[in-house]
Amino acid sequence: MSKARIVIEVLSALTDEKKRKRLIAVIAGLLAAFMLPILIIAFILTSPIMALKAFFSGNELPHAEEISAMSPQINEDGDFTGVSYLDNPPIVYYSQNDPRWKDQPYASGDKNGTIGITGCGPASAAMAVSALTGYEVLPSEAAAWCIANNYITEDSGTYPGFSAAFAAEHGLLSFVIPHDDREGLINALNDGRLVIVLMGAGTFTDTSHYIVLRGMAGSGNVYVADPNSVSKSNKTVSVDTILNECKSNFTAVYPPPPPPPPEPEPDEEEESETETEPAIPPRPRPGRPPTDAFPF
Repeated sequence: MSKARIVIEVLSALTDEKKRKRLIAVIAGLLAAFMLPILIIAFILTSPIMALKAFFSGNELPHAEEISAMSPQINEDGDFTGVSYLDNPPIVYYSQNDPRWKDQPYASGDKNGTIGITGCGPASAAMAVSALTGYEVLPSEAAAWCIANNYITEDSGTYPGFSAAFAAEHGLLSFVIPHDDREGLINALNDGRLVIVLMGAGTFTDTSHYIVLRGMAGSGNVYVADPNSVSKSNKTVSVDTILNECKSNFTAVYPPPPPPPPEPEPDEEEESETETEPAIPPRPRPGRPPTDAFPF
């Protein structure tokens, strides 16, 4: 077909509605067939890891010990929302860097500390108290209570005794586990206690940092909740790492036992037996002997 003939057909298609629709459909099909391979190649080149994961993983769920917690969601205002961990035991996660309170002052005297910088202690205590009481207790509330009750240190840190005191304020119980007591720590975690500890330089910080130990994994490692790192909260840590890097004793926090059941009320038979018991005879009045003492 000559070029002139092609031009005539195109012009004819533009004036004929049926031909115009057919021409548009042909052009759209050609474009789609041309662009699809290009888009697939671009996706593989720009995201090779995601492409391989999508190809090989299918619909399998992630392994519990590799991803032990749901990542916190962020709402339209950029705020973190509390999220329940999936295991051992459920716990509400709070980030000390949450925009709602990260800039709230948390300092001693004329220092310039904030919850986002030095508020790991109140954030950890708030997680434990919220999880064990079922009530929302925010890091901002914990920080204010800590300052008001003189548990903040001169360098705007938090004294280790704060965790037990703040737990008691909310009706919880606690006990101290020595920093080198491996068996005591493991037993407390297996019993469902939440354990707050001050960590030193190493896995979680270069200086000092409070975290919550929230349970034992099947591998023998420890599930943690780090108020300064969501990614570290999604991993497990060995017991040796905890014992080697901790700077304080462990504070195990737990709810009080339920109150004893009320004593049962006496049944009707017991009540009737009580009513039919003979009454004690009245004592004689003073100054007058009983009449049967002098028979006539």
